[in-house]
Amino acid sequence: MFVCYPTWRNYPEYKVAEIKNDRVLPYPNKELAASFGCVQSVYVDDRDNLWILDTGKPRGKQAVAGSAKLYKVDLQQNKLVWQYAFPAKVDLATSYLNDVRVDTKRDYAYLTDSTQGGIIVLNMKAKNTIAYRALDNIPQVKADLPGIIFGSTGLDNHQTHSYGIELSKDGKTLYFSALTGQNALSNCYS
Repeated sequence: MFVCYPTWRNYPEYKVAEIKNDRVLPYPNKELAASFGCVQSVYVDDRDNLWILDTGKPRGKQAVAGSAKLYKVDLQQNKLVWQYAFPAKVDLATSYLNDVRVDTKRDYAYLTDSTQGGIIVLNMKAKNTIAYRALDNIPQVKADLPGIIFGSTGLDNHQTHSYGIELSKDGKTLYFSALTGQNALSNCYS
């Protein structure tokens, strides 16, 4: 099991860890796990790779366009095998890339932008990997509620646009929702 610690508050020195035998261990190694800026998402694909989404935007620091990166770690070798830096035209200064899902059959990755709303598409099969913004201006990626009530902490009055994401097993349908949106169950793109 893998976990990440966004650089908000009360986080350990490392940003990615593996839970193994009831111990939390920096992953894939202490140096790399500590070098990330602000890891928001980790995802294991069907080919035994761990994908690490580093927003590059730690809380309290000036947000810079083009700071987000996606890393691929081979879980058999426990080794970083690929990385991609998102261009500023995709990862805007006002963006916060939040979640990732990977279609290993088609070599595409899909990410949510929770502050702007929209889906980031990463074509990894292209000669030069290409990322672009999609579905930016549809209501389904935009928050339409003033906030969300968490049982443990109460009302959070931030509007959070596209947040959750899932890809169907056949890779033909992408499901997504705004965290503070009313129609979370009806959003999909085929």
